[in-house]
Amino acid sequence: YQRRVRGASGAKECCCVRRTRSIPWWEVISVPEGSRPGERITGDMFTETPDQQLNPKKKIFEKVQVDLTTNSKLEVTYKGEQLKTSSGPILAGSLVGAIVR
Repeated sequence: YQRRVRGASGAKECCCVRRTRSIPWWEVISVPEGSRPGERITGDMFTETPDQQLNPKKKIFEKVQVDLTTNSKLEVTYKGEQLKTSSGPILAGSLVGAIVR
């Protein structure tokens, strides 16, 4: 869907998981019931205050996405640490050990 962010029109983005690079099987990641669009994703390993605005030229997501995977509980993790919203953990449907893009 379309929405305006800081005066610019943008489309909703989502992340998906897949087993390996060679198998084209994708699943959309699900956020917990009660999460809101634009809500901050956190983890216990993040102790610093986040940047107010990211510079798109630095390609921050492209640098961290290599460490985004799913664990045996189907939770999305960053470097092995669970990612969550204020409503609970972010989950993959059925793919264990999948890469997140």
